Amino acid sequence: MLTVIFDEGAESEQQGEDESEGQREASVGFDQHPIVQRAADGGDAVAEHIGESLSFSLCVLYLNDTLTAELVAANGLGDAWSLVRGLRIPIGQWLSGWVAANRQLISNSDPTLDLGATAQALSPWLRSCLSVPVLFEDELLGVLTLYSITENGFDHSHQHIAEKVAHHLARILKLTGELETRRRAQRSSKFVQARQPSATTRTA
Repeated sequence: MLTVIFDEGAESEQQGEDESEGQREASVGFDQHPIVQRAADGGDAVAEHIGESLSFSLCVLYLNDTLTAELVAANGLGDAWSLVRGLRIPIGQWLSGWVAANRQLISNSDPTLDLGATAQALSPWLRSCLSVPVLFEDELLGVLTLYSITENGFDHSHQHIAEKVAHHLARILKLTGELETRRRAQRSSKFVQARQPSATTRTA
């Protein structure tokens, strides 16, 4: 889905959009909501490509649940992913929640602010994290957070890469959301038409 998120050229970006079209039909993820499912499809690809340029132990894509004003851990990669899968963070609280509320990057902060004792339950411990908001224009779609076992494990170059990934990820999440809205509208329209009596029935 995001196999070309590090490419600079327009041709590469177009290829990524073409690949995403096929994956939008997949339904893999912890949540039953179609948009969360499609976002989850890209989570592994995000983590794998970040991993090519960054060193991390855990990568988590948190999505914005607008109904509850929370971030939800929708997809991730790393040994601790099974421990944080489905984690909910109130927007404005903890670390990733602060990033969501303030829409600002945080680098080399304490992972326990997000994960509590889980960050120290691993061997070795998670010691630093890099968290960036996933924004489409002014709309908050989620937060991408990387956790590392290295203290002060992220520098300015890592921040730049993470921000670039978040930018591309936002475009794809927004596109899948709009496609799902159109699909629902089409299904609703077909349902209404099917329930309407035909002209022959009305004149009978």
